Amino acid sequence: DKIFTKMEKSVILEQAIFCGQCHGTGPNFEFDYPIQCATLYGSYQHNYLSNGGLATCQECHMQKDKNGASDHLLAPNFDDKEGTSKLLASAINLNVQTLGYQSLRKAGAYTPKIVVNTKITHSAGHRIPDG
Repeated sequence: DKIFTKMEKSVILEQAIFCGQCHGTGPNFEFDYPIQCATLYGSYQHNYLSNGGLATCQECHMQKDKNGASDHLLAPNFDDKEGTSKLLASAINLNVQTLGYQSLRKAGAYTPKIVVNTKITHSAGHRIPDG
């Protein structure tokens, strides 16, 4: 048995294509719950980069600590108790406007009504929720 004591780091680990190898080819139907989204990497290439985005997947989803090591949390982590879901909160904007009113009040047969207008925007480098 050979014991390896040194590992060489590939240049591709810090490039978006590293993520695109899996996140651009799925979904993987051989699993009970398909784990990849075929449109994610395409969205990154055709929407994010073409609109001037410069960050790689790793720059957003694998933040480095003060020593330069990646945390590998792949934020946003929805079960996070430490706050990495702040990435999700900072990327999505929800604007809700409501108007409540009553029609036919004087006729005595009025119905309370509400109009709700919502607008959801985001600044992620890929479509949401399929990213």
